Amino acid sequence: MTLTFFPSVLLAMHLALGQTPATVTDAAALPRARALYESAAYEEALSLLIAIEDVNNVGEVEEYRALCLLALGRSAEAERALEQIVLRKPLFMIDVQDVSPRLVLLYRDVRQRLVPTAARSLFARGKANFDAKRYPDAAAQLQELVTLLSLDEPAASTNGMPELRQLADGFLRLCLAETSAPLPAAVVAGAATPEQPDRTYSLNDRSVIAPVEIVRHTPTRVALGKNDSAGLYQGLLEIVIDVNGIVKSAEIVRSITPSYDAALLESTRDWRFQPATLNGTPVQYRRQFEIIVHSR
Repeated sequence: MTLTFFPSVLLAMHLALGQTPATVTDAAALPRARALYESAAYEEALSLLIAIEDVNNVGEVEEYRALCLLALGRSAEAERALEQIVLRKPLFMIDVQDVSPRLVLLYRDVRQRLVPTAARSLFARGKANFDAKRYPDAAAQLQELVTLLSLDEPAASTNGMPELRQLADGFLRLCLAETSAPLPAAVVAGAATPEQPDRTYSLNDRSVIAPVEIVRHTPTRVALGKNDSAGLYQGLLEIVIDVNGIVKSAEIVRSITPSYDAALLESTRDWRFQPATLNGTPVQYRRQFEIIVHSR
């Protein structure tokens, strides 16, 4: 299989000219960087990871940056990459089965140190949006904060975090009350009621606060066989998340390969979410994930 290293070449050109590297946004960039890391091409992987601008996958991008940096003996830089995960996506959890124990221990120490900082930042942004009456934005940030401080880890129970959680919960309730007070008739008609206990919501229901990921790991060591020239498999998975944040059902909408499909469906049993809520009440929620896998 032939790999192209255009991002590293471009990076070198930009650095030589004293310019900031262009960002990479295509969906295949992260799998390519992952494949470079797994083939021990750490410098090339770093060149590509530095250029990736992907808010949704910042946790995985920084995780692989840290792995590459540790492999190159640049521990201080690896720690800074892990700090970015906690500060930018504090709910992200590293899969302890897929990385070195050294990285797991380092990430645990970074979380212990920075979760309080990330929590206070989330609260400040949520409170600012609340004061500005941007209630949906405030609710999303405050719910993320409540979820963060509900995790079973030491950092969530020290440095005034239990009190901050109570404060965030209070403002979250106020946000939900504000957003639900003058709801349009169509939204009210579609709200969960005792007569509709099993209704499943989705992205189309704007009055519902979407689930927040706590644990979501996909299989990484499944033999895929031959594929297209780009070395990529792409599929689509749809799940229903119940009121407890557990995957109630999972369906392959677009197949990757039969073997990977089976492993992926099995992995959803361990996924956990902060459940979706409507007017503060947990509800079922349907969500789709695009799955991109690089061949081994």
